Amino acid sequence: MRLVTVGSYTQGSVLRSAILALKHGGRPDLGVPLGCALADAWQRSTGGKPGREDCLVPVPLHPWRRWLRGYNQAALLAQQVAESSGVPARGALYRTRATPPQGSLGARSRNGNVSAAFAVHPEAIRGLSGRRVWLVDDVCTSGATLRACALALRRAGVRRVGALVLARVEPSG
Repeated sequence: MRLVTVGSYTQGSVLRSAILALKHGGRPDLGVPLGCALADAWQRSTGGKPGREDCLVPVPLHPWRRWLRGYNQAALLAQQVAESSGVPARGALYRTRATPPQGSLGARSRNGNVSAAFAVHPEAIRGLSGRRVWLVDDVCTSGATLRACALALRRAGVRRVGALVLARVEPSG
């Protein structure tokens, strides 16, 4: 799966601070500048405009977590990338069950935590046929969430899946 990022999720970075404010600080307004930065990174990575077959799909939050937060930060980012790029965004995925936050788990537990936790809305399947789907999220730590979402999309018939994320946690070592 191709992964496009704005930068690294490093301690003390401006990007990390902005992501944390968006995600946990009640700052949905940061979805606009961060989404624009993500759209720019995507455009640079493709060498121009995304293709007509492209479609954006935000990583969903469980309804309970979305209610607690008041919004889904990935959906805000996808909406802004869509506005900046002209590529449609669709809420095609949903959570089949609540899971603990990935950031609170060790690397070994992350895959099992999100295994079979995502599914494609049946009414969205036809609209994804023949498209290249780009998952949109804020942070990629181990990639387990993105892989689980991509698997659900592939099971629904999507053949090409990439990911647009604001930041990636760089492996220590």
